[in-house]
Amino acid sequence: MAKYLFVFGVLASLVGWVRADPISISGSLSTNTSGEIVSNGDWLTPSGFKVAWNITGDTTTPINYSYTFSAADGGNVVKGLSHIILRVSDTFTLADIWNASPSVFYLRADVTTPDRWSGDDPSNPNMPGAISGIKWNVSGGSATISFTSARLPIEGNFYAKDGKTEGIGDITAWNSAFDRSGTATIWVPDSHYTIIPLPTAAWSTLLLLGALGLRRPVRP
Repeated sequence: MAKYLFVFGVLASLVGWVRADPISISGSLSTNTSGEIVSNGDWLTPSGFKVAWNITGDTTTPINYSYTFSAADGGNVVKGLSHIILRVSDTFTLADIWNASPSVFYLRADVTTPDRWSGDDPSNPNMPGAISGIKWNVSGGSATISFTSARLPIEGNFYAKDGKTEGIGDITAWNSAFDRSGTATIWVPDSHYTIIPLPTAAWSTLLLLGALGLRRPVRP
């Protein structure tokens, strides 16, 4: 009898354990604040550079991630954007992202070949390190990227690039923690997942099976 009581107790405790704790993280980094973003050329002055994020959901459902890249005042950068890379966990897979906008993106992580984005690639000049990440090609003076993932948020890095300016070269930007010149980070998907609970009907079935188990005789 004791083993059936144990099963029933575990099932009942799981129902009470799955709790939806809200997640709401918003913030921004800007060249207007010293030590937050490393940039050069037109992305330093006159327009500067800014990244803002808004992350919402809870610990039992997928998380909505949104990022906006713009000039420091929220308008258009002088040099248009070319591509953006967001750091993700090394174990991130294509199955961990959906509802992406723009819908075309490129992932490099432990599951891909090559497995990192880095400055060794000519398309990522000045990039201060190698990271697993998602890359979006964008255009225009500002861009918004959004997606859904069951990965919980953690502090991480970004890298952004435009074309070249005469006398300066490639125009780029990243958060200061990336090259360790500062401590500024953004929030990105981690290796840990949200807990997506079973539907109520499924829990009811499990509890019923546990209860029925109490009626079965215990063999000597």
